[in-house]
Amino acid sequence: MGTEKTALLNALEEYERAKKKYGVKSAQALKGMGTMLALVPEELKEKIVDAGIRQGVLPKPDGYLEDGTPLYSSRLIEDFFGVSRDEIGRRIQILNEARQSVGKAPLSFPDDTLVHKVQ
Repeated sequence: MGTEKTALLNALEEYERAKKKYGVKSAQALKGMGTMLALVPEELKEKIVDAGIRQGVLPKPDGYLEDGTPLYSSRLIEDFFGVSRDEIGRRIQILNEARQSVGKAPLSFPDDTLVHKVQ
């Protein structure tokens, strides 16, 4: 088994342990999810997001960049998940710490002037 696959499976197991021990909404579970998602191969991420949208656990993106990269506004995230802007910031910080712990760049947020709204 490849090193990347082993790391992903280990992250998945750690996420499951954190979820069970601390609860699905805990910082520990969120960090585990962030680590796991950071390790998912790029070619699978779009499939995961599409499945989440179909299952109703993720909203459809409400914006995109010139190159077609889908984006979510903070307002959409607030409304869909029922969390405050401060809570979104806290969760993104945890996700970025998890990403950086496995050598991935933090999530970036483009300037609003570069974002096109879905019509």
